[in-house]
Amino acid sequence: MRVESMLAAVFLSVAPSFPAVAGTSAWQIDVDASVVTFAYLENDRRRAGHFREINPQIDFDPDNLAETRGMIEVSIASLTLGDPMREGILVTEPWLDAGNHPNATFKVDRIEPGSIPDHATAIGSLEIKGISLPLSVPVVISRQADSATASGALRFDRIDYGLRDVFVESLVSIDNEIVLDFELVAHRR
Repeated sequence: MRVESMLAAVFLSVAPSFPAVAGTSAWQIDVDASVVTFAYLENDRRRAGHFREINPQIDFDPDNLAETRGMIEVSIASLTLGDPMREGILVTEPWLDAGNHPNATFKVDRIEPGSIPDHATAIGSLEIKGISLPLSVPVVISRQADSATASGALRFDRIDYGLRDVFVESLVSIDNEIVLDFELVAHRR
């Protein structure tokens, strides 16, 4: 499982069998082969986890990246770190607050092809706890005959999204940078 690639997989989607936006995509996301992970530093020690539930709604065509649109919702309650205590803290207020904000969403407005083959930039916004900020995410898209994979890493400052707790931070050092990695796999229908 990759721990530093969330949003490149963003437009290939991840979830049991959610339809593509408007049902126009000739590509189906393979949820079992796709992954969205996250990592951060706590007391200079890397902590990493993943999201078990992702709802992608993407209209994706690797031959026409500029027309790609959609979103990927990640269920905050599905956050997994392998440490129930940390998981319990992260999904509550003042951190991710799953009770009031059950999902984090990456909205893809468009994908711009890069100057290097198989490289592109996803342009959109990331919403966490009701705070939506614009962002661009470098993505590598590889394609075989009937499958495509999008992978990348999104880095953001947790403070920009109100992800902090003065009490907890008085006890442990938590780096401000969060890395979301993704690898999304799609197959031609």
